[in-house]
Amino acid sequence: MNCIMCGKKIKSKSLEGTDYLKDNEGNWYCIQCAKQCLTRWQDFERIEKLAEEPDRYRDALVDTLKWSINEGYCVRPKEHCRASMDRCLKCWLNYLVGEEVEG
Repeated sequence: MNCIMCGKKIKSKSLEGTDYLKDNEGNWYCIQCAKQCLTRWQDFERIEKLAEEPDRYRDALVDTLKWSINEGYCVRPKEHCRASMDRCLKCWLNYLVGEEVEG
């Protein structure tokens, strides 16, 4: 057995709670890695809360695409169609999802 984070070899004679810890999924951690995980737990919770915000990813994607369009990036750079912001945004979304966007 090895520590799931650092790969350090776990001796079979070591008992849980002394040098190594075992999680609910059966993964083993050396004490150093377990402490590192626990000190970063607040960061994990903060990131989890951010990920649960509604429309977070959608809004970030639309903002990124609007910036890209304003900077002149095109999904088909050889065509230079000079489309409006809305038409260009639909073209980008069509490219990303692989479907025709009607409208």
